[in-house]
Amino acid sequence: MEKVYDYEDIKEICILDYYPSKLQGMMELTPEQMVVSQFVIDFKNGHRPASILAAKMAAKIIGKHFELDKEPVVFIPVPASTREDTAKRYSLFSYLVSQHCHVTDGHRWVNNWREVEKKHLSQNHKIVDDKNRWFIDYSKVKGARVIIFDDVATTGETSADFIRRLEECGAKVIGKVFLANSYFWKVHQKEKEGQP
Repeated sequence: MEKVYDYEDIKEICILDYYPSKLQGMMELTPEQMVVSQFVIDFKNGHRPASILAAKMAAKIIGKHFELDKEPVVFIPVPASTREDTAKRYSLFSYLVSQHCHVTDGHRWVNNWREVEKKHLSQNHKIVDDKNRWFIDYSKVKGARVIIFDDVATTGETSADFIRRLEECGAKVIGKVFLANSYFWKVHQKEKEGQP
């Protein structure tokens, strides 16, 4: 089910395939794809059952693909665009993943420096914002081995920016896990690889 990509020192894992709601009028989705799409939306909205299920899925994937007993690991979700959305989406989820995997919950070590307004520029759902928008507790992340989590991979730019910021603070990011990769992420990956 999951897709695993090994890039140099970072392993990237996408758990599910996600078809955004705006595609539902352009292409016919299977009942399974519609269920997954609704699950991702419920997770993003902080619905407790979706958070619990997503935490179980993420913990299983992390336990399967990362050596967690070698050295301590910190689990840090990429903050949502507002502090409120970050708390709603990740407080319970991050706690559960950390408990299941026996890793440190770094959810509260990172937050938005300021609220960020999403600006959708085109059909590929690109978000424009300040790449230095996050406040990161340097004293906590310095020297930490980190697995980051983001809800949906669209282009991968947000997670790449977040990794850069963590590494500037002295963290060693060993993995990134996405609940889902979007249809647009697949198109973006093919473009990066020079495929039609």
